[in-house]
Amino acid sequence: MSTVNTQVIDSVTDTNTTIIGNAPAEGFALLDTVMAETVGMLMHNAVNTQTNAQMIGNAAVTATCARMLSVPAPVPTLKPDIPILPIFSPSGGSPSDSSPPTGSPAPINVTPALNQLAKDAATAGSDEALAMKNLQALADAARNGTATN
Repeated sequence: MSTVNTQVIDSVTDTNTTIIGNAPAEGFALLDTVMAETVGMLMHNAVNTQTNAQMIGNAAVTATCARMLSVPAPVPTLKPDIPILPIFSPSGGSPSDSSPPTGSPAPINVTPALNQLAKDAATAGSDEALAMKNLQALADAARNGTATN
């Protein structure tokens, strides 16, 4: 005869059976939870990396475009010794019916166009400087691991 009540033994046995029976399910539940968290962090980091790479690409394209726009375009010069032939005749005849103009052609005022080009070049230069500054800040943030969305 034992000194422990059989009801106590049955209670302890039932508790042990429940714990041992539930252990695999709880283990797999914990494993599934950790796996879901890991995949979630992986996806978050992938999206973050792709966003930062796209931002760097956009900054590089912007800097390149600004640099291309800052190069002054050559201004064509008109040679006064070449006669300018009309494309059509005001009298309705063919171009060969009209005679070429005599004398030197009228001067063309290119000053407004040159002023606009100079203004555009100055604006492009400041845009390029801003884009390069932003690109450098992005690169520094990526190097330090402080890049945010």
